[in-house]
Amino acid sequence: MAARESQMSTFSFLELQHLNLSLCRQVTDAGISDLASKNPSIETLKMNFCNKITDSGIIELVKHLSRLKHLELRVYVTLYQAS
Repeated sequence: MAARESQMSTFSFLELQHLNLSLCRQVTDAGISDLASKNPSIETLKMNFCNKITDSGIIELVKHLSRLKHLELRVYVTLYQAS
C-alpha cells in the first residue's frame, strides 16, 4: 500500500458512538470526512486543538453524521500586543 493510501485509510465501526480526537494535531479535513462517512453512528465527537480542521471539515461532519448531538471544538488563540 502506498504511503498516501495508508494515511487516508480510516477505521470503520458502524456502532461507534463516542470519539475523542482532542490533541490529534495531524487530523485533516480529508481524514475527518473519511471518518464521518465510515462511522455514521457517532453521536459525540471531541476535536479540541485539532488545528488542521477547517470549516470544510466541519461541513463534511454535518453532512455525514446525522446522529451527532455533541461536537466539542476548542482552538488556541494567539494574542499579540500592539506596539
